[in-house]
Amino acid sequence: MTTITSSSNHAGLTAMLRHDLRRTRLMSALFFLLEFIALPLQLALKLINRPEHGFALRASTYGQVYGNFSAVLFPLVILLAAAVLAMQLMNYNFGRRSVDVYYSLPFTRRQMILSHLIAGTLDLAVPILLNLSIAAGLALAINPALGLGWLIKDALLWVLLAYCIFISVMLTATLMGTAVDTMLYAGMLNLEPFLILIALLGILGTFVIGFDPTTLMDRLLLYLHPLPLLIRQIFTDTLVPMSVWGVGFWAVLIPAATLLTVFFYERRDAELAENVSRDNWFRLIFKITSAFLLAVVFGFMIFAAVASDNTYRNTTDQLAFVLGCAGGAVIGYLVLEVVLGRGFKTVRSNWWICLADLVATVGIALVAVTGLFGYESAVPVPASVNYAQVEGYLNHYWRDSPGLHTTDSIRLSSEESIAALTQLHQSAIDAARRQSENEDQENSADARLRVVYHLQNGCTVTRSYYGLELNEAEAEQFRSLYSTAEVMEQVNPLLKIGENETQLDGITVMDVTGSELRVSDSQTERLMEAVRQDLFETAGSATEQQGEPLIFLNIGYHYPMLEYYYDELSGEGIERPAGENSNTLQYPIYEDFSETLKLLQELGIEAKAFDPADYTAVYGIYDHYDLWYSPSTFRLYPALAYYWIESEQQLYNETAEGTVLTQSGSSSLLTAGSFTPEEIRMLYDLSHPYGENQNREMLLLFDTGRTKQSGRSHLMLVRFIPEDTLISLDPELLKRMTLSVQTDENGERYISQDNALYLDSWPQATLD
Repeated sequence: MTTITSSSNHAGLTAMLRHDLRRTRLMSALFFLLEFIALPLQLALKLINRPEHGFALRASTYGQVYGNFSAVLFPLVILLAAAVLAMQLMNYNFGRRSVDVYYSLPFTRRQMILSHLIAGTLDLAVPILLNLSIAAGLALAINPALGLGWLIKDALLWVLLAYCIFISVMLTATLMGTAVDTMLYAGMLNLEPFLILIALLGILGTFVIGFDPTTLMDRLLLYLHPLPLLIRQIFTDTLVPMSVWGVGFWAVLIPAATLLTVFFYERRDAELAENVSRDNWFRLIFKITSAFLLAVVFGFMIFAAVASDNTYRNTTDQLAFVLGCAGGAVIGYLVLEVVLGRGFKTVRSNWWICLADLVATVGIALVAVTGLFGYESAVPVPASVNYAQVEGYLNHYWRDSPGLHTTDSIRLSSEESIAALTQLHQSAIDAARRQSENEDQENSADARLRVVYHLQNGCTVTRSYYGLELNEAEAEQFRSLYSTAEVMEQVNPLLKIGENETQLDGITVMDVTGSELRVSDSQTERLMEAVRQDLFETAGSATEQQGEPLIFLNIGYHYPMLEYYYDELSGEGIERPAGENSNTLQYPIYEDFSETLKLLQELGIEAKAFDPADYTAVYGIYDHYDLWYSPSTFRLYPALAYYWIESEQQLYNETAEGTVLTQSGSSSLLTAGSFTPEEIRMLYDLSHPYGENQNREMLLLFDTGRTKQSGRSHLMLVRFIPEDTLISLDPELLKRMTLSVQTDENGERYISQDNALYLDSWPQATLD
């Protein structure tokens, strides 16, 4: 009896399957043609044009098989095919007459749904596999070294993508009564996991101090749907590995969705056909999730209308968002009930949906704005950290050193470094909280910090802080960490010469006047070793260089070059060796570089900075945006300390009080008056070689009296002084500095410049 029943079931399934395949054969053939146009045909055109364009696929990648056009069109065709085939197989469920006809056939519900699933899978998989096989043959004809490893992996992923879309539409069709509802809710089923993830991460990233959404989003997006995985692989030319967690996720999700489809189809009520108003658990879930998304959108709209410009949100911003979410939950519920329920008849009966969304949305918002259960203040204990990865800057103007492989991401493993990092991390939290409370920070330094702790237990802790306003003590913590030997080995370009085929060419010594002297080849390595020794001996102990550089080393080096060219057919940038290139790294030497200065003295080279008593005049510059860089840039690049001022582009007075500096008929600068050595010493002591805040720091130029080309240029020392300090000085002294104190309409005193300044060049290398 069992044998007869099994045979009958098999025969019924086979008969139904033949029926389904006949129904869908033309649609399957059409999608095969579209996929052929999208991928193999495009690759064939590349092969035909290869002799003219020099097209060749690289052995190291498979991404070029697709090309930009195919990478977009091929997945779109697959998505369309999966949705259309599912709707074609299930379309009889949306009409009462057709339902009665199909349900009266001599097949069980299980036989029917299994036939639909098998037919749809075959109609999707066969065209994909055939087209990928054709593409593989063409790719191997272009470049046999490409291999077939990419084909097997891509075939599995493309079929996975097609089946995910297919089964999502099939599952939805078993629960909906119309084709319109099926496509609407199937679209929601595929999109809303992404949207909910983005909404949650957006809330946490906006309101939770230190929360870094990028890593979590990057991980989760790959597992919520196969499409992001495929897109990343194609456009990055790399194999994106699936974690054990990701493989387990799909191993559970796909069979579960298939079993649910069979389960609900067997129990589908025939009267559901053409029904547009009957609620079920599926509809209710999407009403709740959609109302949640609308509430978050409305909350961010209200937040954007009242938000301040602060990087970290204050109480007003947070309250606006919470109230906006509360209002959005009610509005979203009403909109969805009217749209999805085709009227107002279900608004009152489904009130609990509104309440659920209100509680969920406001609850999540309150958790975020109150610190995410202590997430904001959590700093790992140094003993629990195996190592840490850090990215950050302090008033940093990023400058590339071509050929020298420095990194923005540093690795810390020593106990001292990790302890210093945790202290800096706590300071970053304190600074962010001050900013969220709108507390003005005097003499603040702009900073960014991103840290990833790798703990002893295998877990990771990631925090990111942007736009931090650190006070001087906190900024010093930052500078101290980045001046340690462990960090310098990773970020100091001087220490990278000699690595990765980068070779030292020679060294030219330049004093502060711009005079140059080349060091003999026999002494070059000695000088480099002396500089490296001084760097490590002073690391962490001299983060504040109070004086100016005594001398500069222009260190030449050469390195292998790579040439990039654009291949029109592949749409890719190709990399190839292209000889060697050379560059110069300029490095300042200070008075605490004892070994370097000792060796320079042996070589007969004098390293001496200007004495303040040697300066002839001081000019004040209020608006120093002509510098292009923030004042703090001078801390990182002290070679910017000196400027040449050309006589044709010089200081001049635009007031009616007399000539301070003149340009007409003169080839030299005329000062506003004399300065005593005591006045110059006072101004020098009140100023510093770099500033921390461009809006509060004034620029001073100390005239060295050094000229070139028969007096046509003047060498100036650049220093910075707080505006408040300038305001307190004697007005007559300010006048001689080409500055004056003015009062605005609110009665606030400020420094006004009585000159115009144009900066031409300096003896040191310029920043790119």
